[in-house]
Amino acid sequence: MNKRIEIYSFIAGAVFLISGFAKSIDSALFAQTITQYGFGDLWFMAPIIIIVELYLGLNLILNLNQRLMAAISTIFVVLLTGIFLYGWLAQDVTDCGCFGPIKVLSSSPWISLLRNAILLYLCIDVWINTPREPINTNWVINSTFILVLCLAAFMSGYTSRTTSGTGASLKMISTKPVALSENKLSDFIETSPDSTYLVFAFSYQCPHCFNSMENLKQYEEKGAVDKVIGLTIRNSRGRKFFEDYFNPQFTIKEYRPDSLLELTNQFPTIYYVRNDSIVEQMQGELPAALFFMKERGIDTSHLYAVLETENDTTNVVAIDSDSIPAEATDIQ
Repeated sequence: MNKRIEIYSFIAGAVFLISGFAKSIDSALFAQTITQYGFGDLWFMAPIIIIVELYLGLNLILNLNQRLMAAISTIFVVLLTGIFLYGWLAQDVTDCGCFGPIKVLSSSPWISLLRNAILLYLCIDVWINTPREPINTNWVINSTFILVLCLAAFMSGYTSRTTSGTGASLKMISTKPVALSENKLSDFIETSPDSTYLVFAFSYQCPHCFNSMENLKQYEEKGAVDKVIGLTIRNSRGRKFFEDYFNPQFTIKEYRPDSLLELTNQFPTIYYVRNDSIVEQMQGELPAALFFMKERGIDTSHLYAVLETENDTTNVVAIDSDSIPAEATDIQ
């Protein structure tokens, strides 16, 4: 076999292997990257793409059915490059997510395109210059069997993590006050020392986040905190559905997956901020504002008026919340 073809095949295979292993470190991050491209319904493709990259990489490095693998790799690279171009030009995606959470391998859009062009050249060269060989039927059967097993195992682990990563019951992560300036959260919000904040990090695809929304809208409205701030991953389709369905009356800031997931990869995550300090950090579905206020000794007398009757009983009358102005939504 031509030595040049062997080298090109090895380099292309190594790129696929590194890319696949890097994404597998945090497959949920890669799934969020897919939604950033505007393909929210295709998040399940994340583990499939990872398995395909690993499969192509191993075959190219080991010179197994080299011509066929090079042909498939060529189509694969062209497809992914086209998707990245669409994401960059139409969705303002600047990080292709090719190497998952490994920051040192991240690059600008132009460098990503140049890298893909070089990889495409290597794959085409191997494809064109590798002699035709009959395809081994046993290899096809064995490869298909292994692929299905790997994909099933990967999907099982991925969906298990996805489910556990968005818990239903509220879990207290920390009650030790931490100065906001010493926490990554300071990169996402600006605060005033004489105000209180509830920062709600969530995802447009998280059912437990959805279950928290009606309670969340009460926190600012009922005076539990001075301001509610939502942090989420940018997703134009998800945002439209979210706005139409929930009509949120609080500030929402959107970020790229790699940015927000540096803060947390568990949704929902809630931060209670007071006096420029993170007083509490929680994960899970948010309780009603009234319970939150009572547990923290926050005055609730403005919510209820107690009237004594002649029979020594009490009636509780809730004050109309419409009299409390709500802040306009600010999608950034």
